[in-house]
Order: sequence, then structure tokens, then C-alpha cells
Amino acid sequence: MTYLLLIISISILIIAGEALVKAAVDIALRFHIPMVIVGLTVVSFATSAPELVVSLDAALLGKTDIALGNVIGSNIANLSIVLGPTALLFPILVNARVSRIDWPVMFILSILFAAFLYEDHIISSTEGLILFGILLTYLLFLIRSTRKDIKNNPKEKDHDALMPIWKTISLLLIGVFGLKYGAEILIEQVISIARDNDVSERIISLTLVAFGTSIPELVASIMAAIKGQEDLSIGNLIGSNIFNVGAVIGITSMVSEIQMEPNSGILGDLPWMLFLIVFIIFIILLSKEKKIGRYAGLGLLLFYILYTSILYLR
Repeated sequence: MTYLLLIISISILIIAGEALVKAAVDIALRFHIPMVIVGLTVVSFATSAPELVVSLDAALLGKTDIALGNVIGSNIANLSIVLGPTALLFPILVNARVSRIDWPVMFILSILFAAFLYEDHIISSTEGLILFGILLTYLLFLIRSTRKDIKNNPKEKDHDALMPIWKTISLLLIGVFGLKYGAEILIEQVISIARDNDVSERIISLTLVAFGTSIPELVASIMAAIKGQEDLSIGNLIGSNIFNVGAVIGITSMVSEIQMEPNSGILGDLPWMLFLIVFIIFIILLSKEKKIGRYAGLGLLLFYILYTSILYLR
């Protein structure tokens, strides 16, 4: 019954996240917010919403291993078991902007996140504010950098694309309440599974919970790749990782200080996340076509298998 409830809770989070994305995009259209900005901000934040709610609820309950493990595991999953299969099926061409701007922002946030934890095993409200401030600065830069393109390529608002207002409000409510209650059920089942099987909450969070909350990114990336939208595919993953650290950890720690649990193994998981970021950078730099190809995709999948195997063996 516990595992059934776990699957149900993850399904609720996926459905709620998708509903929130649809509602957010429709609201953006109504208020004339350019879709390019919606994709870089609203959609990335909405696909990270399950991680935010799970981590926030876990932190408030004092389950900081779940809060931290969810984010670290999700970031690892995004760049391995999500990017891996996507590149394996559809090699991804990485444009210069991603290499010069987006990837370094993700790397800087990840390094700061790791440094704050290594320093005193705490993410304080001030440190959370720093992470969130970097995220806001990045978003403002995105808006300013795309404003010129928007002016040069104006598009008429597509009124036919708008949903009835009642449907928008319904999806928004489904998203908000679905995330809230789905996260509560999920955390309860994670704690129960960990206790019943003598497996730490950290490991469950780094694997089952992280993969479950990364499913929206997996679906979005593969669908984007199928449609030939390579920038959207990898941009979705980078944007999600940036939001996971800047918004999920930033906001959670501002609401409730995140103090690492005694004897936690979280510090041993951070190097895996940082190594993965650096590894992909090298793949891109060494590729003449600046592409994440099928061999690289296979390597990323094998990386995740190795990581999870070591977790459970340890």
C-alpha cells in the first residue's frame, strides 16, 4: 500500500505540475508576456514546482535530508537520466549562448550551494537570499537580453490560443492544491519506506523522489527534441537546475533554515552533482559540432546507474 501511495503521490505531482504550466502560459498570454520569457521563466519554474513544494514541506517538518536530497538528486537526474535518454534518441546541438551564459550560471549556483553546506552544514536565510538574488539577477538579464529580439519580431496575440477563463482558474487551483497535497503524501510514504526497509530518507530522496519530481522535465525534454526544438530541450533542463538551487533551496532556506541532519551523507553526494556539470561542459567543448551526441547520452545514463548503485551498496 505504501508503494502504491508513493506512485499515486508522484502522479499527482506530475499532473499538478502540468496543470500549473498550462495555466501559467495562458495567464502570460492574457497579460501580453512574450512566450520566449514564459519558456525561460514560467515553464522552468513550474516544472520545478514539485521540488519546491516537497523540499519546503520537508524542511518545515525538520526532514532536511529529504529537502536537500530532493534537490541534489533531481539535479543529478536532470543531467543524467533525463538528458542521457534525450541525447541518445536525438543528439542535442548546444548553442553558444547556453555555453557562455546559462551553463556558467548553473555552475556558479551549484558551487555556492555546495560551499554553503560544506562551511557549516547549514543553508541560512542569508545564504538562501544570496542564491535567490542570483536567480533574480539571471532572470532580469534574460528579460533584457530578449527584449530587442521581441521588438524586432513582434507577434500578434493569438486570441484563439487562450482557454476559457474558468478552465485557466481550474487548472491553477488543480496545480496549487495538487502540489501541496501530493507533496505531503509523498513525504509520508518516503519516511515510511525508509523505516520499513532500513534505508535512509536521504537515499530514497536522492533516487525515488528525485526521479519522480524530474519526470516533468523528462517528458518536456523528449517532446521538445522530437519536435526539433533542441534549445528548448536542453534549456528546460538547465533552467530547471538553476531554479532548483536558486528558488527551491533559496526560498526554502528563507522560510526555514536548512540544517543538515547529523551523520548525513549529503556532503558525499554534492561532488557527484558538480562532477556531472563539469563533465558535460567538457563533452560540449571537445565536440567539434558543440553537440551532446548518442555516445555522450549513453555515458550519462551509465553515470546515473553507477551513482545509484554506489548509493545503495554504501
